[in-house]
Amino acid sequence: MINIAIAFDRNYLNQLYALMASIFANNREDQFCFYLTYHGLTPIELEAITTYARVNKSLTTFFDATQFRLDRLKDSLREHWTLAVYYKIYFPQLIGKRADRILYMDTDTIVLNKLDELFRMDMNGLPVAAVYDCYVKKQPHIGLVDEGSYFNSGVMLIDVQKWNELRISEKALDYAYSNIENLDFVDQDALNAVLINKWKKIEDRFNLIYSYIPQPANRKVYRKLRESVVIVHFTLEKPWEPLCKNRFRKDYKYYFRKSPLSNSRIRRRLDFKCLCIQARIRLTEIYLDSLWLQIIWRKLRQ
Repeated sequence: MINIAIAFDRNYLNQLYALMASIFANNREDQFCFYLTYHGLTPIELEAITTYARVNKSLTTFFDATQFRLDRLKDSLREHWTLAVYYKIYFPQLIGKRADRILYMDTDTIVLNKLDELFRMDMNGLPVAAVYDCYVKKQPHIGLVDEGSYFNSGVMLIDVQKWNELRISEKALDYAYSNIENLDFVDQDALNAVLINKWKKIEDRFNLIYSYIPQPANRKVYRKLRESVVIVHFTLEKPWEPLCKNRFRKDYKYYFRKSPLSNSRIRRRLDFKCLCIQARIRLTEIYLDSLWLQIIWRKLRQ
């Protein structure tokens, strides 16, 4: 049994289903127990998630986020974030002795290969295994001045007992409350601040954020990455947005179409400017994929 933890609100229900579909499709021999912290879902929606998991030989346990008291942290939120970013901090406390370890994943991720290697890896006695965030690199204001010392909290393998022994949840929330004005990356800053030198660095293929994808990248680059990548994390470029530049967006759409919500796709109306930008993105990809077009273009410029 592989224990998966996911935190979300109803704004990310579609993404939850795409993630679950990708897990089931690429891990057919495994069973999963999903620990799901949610906000704003109806009983019918919760039952539908449970049914989808059951059909795929998996279990669900739900935690209602209304029990958390996070209103004071609203001032720390920027851009598209909601208070759901902080829900992940509570998982080890909520789970307690139900599981020895959990694999936490943000809802803007999809799984492209088997998860057992990641889930069963040796954590060297540390409470967290995660990927270095090469986009942020370092955060001097929380004491991280060396590159390579700041992890991305969107995918974390967590030793539940070790985490609770060190009271990581309490310390991270205390840090967040005390530094509301200085949280550049909300929960991620808070967790990094209290886990300095207490996390295991793992390969980026276990949490492939956009900054790890070489740019510009053609179809061959993506195909090669796809062979080894376990989890794709859609940082910066979101696949449900029409102007997404991450070409793994096709995988996200593929798995969403395989989910029970496949018929609920929302079509957005784009203005002329957005259509022009979208066309430029797609034409650039066609150019990168075609050696002949590149040769012709270079000759025309001579």
